[in-house]
Amino acid sequence: MILDIALHDEDAPLILAELKRISSKYELLYIDHHPLPNGTRDRDVPDEYVHDTNRSTAELAYMYLHEKLPREFSRIALYGAIGDYADDTNWITKELEKWDKRIIYFQAGILLEAMGEARHLYDLKRRIVRELVKGVEPSEMKDVVELALKEARHDKLLYERLVQNHTVVGKVAYAIIEMGSLAKGAHLIMGIADAKVGVIGILEGGHVDMSLRANKGFAHDLARVARKVAKPLGGSAGGHAAACGAQVPAKNFERFIKELARELGGK
Repeated sequence: MILDIALHDEDAPLILAELKRISSKYELLYIDHHPLPNGTRDRDVPDEYVHDTNRSTAELAYMYLHEKLPREFSRIALYGAIGDYADDTNWITKELEKWDKRIIYFQAGILLEAMGEARHLYDLKRRIVRELVKGVEPSEMKDVVELALKEARHDKLLYERLVQNHTVVGKVAYAIIEMGSLAKGAHLIMGIADAKVGVIGILEGGHVDMSLRANKGFAHDLARVARKVAKPLGGSAGGHAAACGAQVPAKNFERFIKELARELGGK
């Protein structure tokens, strides 16, 4: 089972070919909510493929497998949907009514905050999965709670730094940070600058990795525009219409921002 991989144009042919190769020999289930790259055909993806860009992968996976799962597993799906900012679908709305949503959001908040600090702690993440499956709540995992509190402190520092240090070009507010959550920063900077689009980047090995965010209902497909702008600059981009990632050589970052603002109708 393979879940939730954002395929960029450059990587997609190789990755999809590998998935097809695996599925020709073994049973393979691929579930994703990311838009597929332009030009992807039905025959390019594995036969057992679940895809919907309007719902989180957590919701898709649960709905596909729920007949084989205990009811309590729906809470894990809710945590995932909240983490993907996809907690407004019909199923999520109805399922939240079957629990006390305050409990769900409390547990989801702890888990998701901890994940921000556990970015590369893969053994910990695997252990958390095992604990969740056993019915252990995030608030019952001491190290998860400690990581969540640490991340919350970092979130406050991130907000304060962005208030003091951000730039606006047209409809785009942006900043480069040295540490912290790119996705959260992109959301925060939109509110700080009252901008249509937020972009937060971090320097990684000669490139700037970015998270781009816009409010749902934004007039442009942010992923499509970012892909169009990044490619001529030696970069790449992919993701959703209102939330995507991008990468460009560091020397081209400012140009990327200016071209992005121009494409979005900024000055």
